[in-house]
Amino acid sequence: MRTLCVRGTRRRQDWEPSRAAGDEHGLEVLAVATAGPIYGTILFNDAALKGAGIVIACGDQSVKGATLDDGSYRLTAPEGRCTLTVTSDKFGMASASVVSSSSAARYSFNVVKGGDGYELRRQ
Repeated sequence: MRTLCVRGTRRRQDWEPSRAAGDEHGLEVLAVATAGPIYGTILFNDAALKGAGIVIACGDQSVKGATLDDGSYRLTAPEGRCTLTVTSDKFGMASASVVSSSSAARYSFNVVKGGDGYELRRQ
């Protein structure tokens, strides 16, 4: 487990899990996150797409969610290159590539008709 001191000036890596809660010097530690929020809005026919399913797949891991009434969404995905897929009864399925990092990333899309169905076009 990779850890980072919250209080104190020392940094330690690869501590035993039993020591991750603190050490003999009273330092508190926090695991370094390896995921980041991806958020934005999905529009279809220039209107908010509410209740659409969203899956963000990063390698062999994925997270699922749905858009709110205003078309917005927010999911925390593992870091790396990912595929965001939106599904709806209105058009079926559309996907786009996104990148997740430790910082929040905004990805807002319009669902548009493409050559082979629908696609996500970044706003």
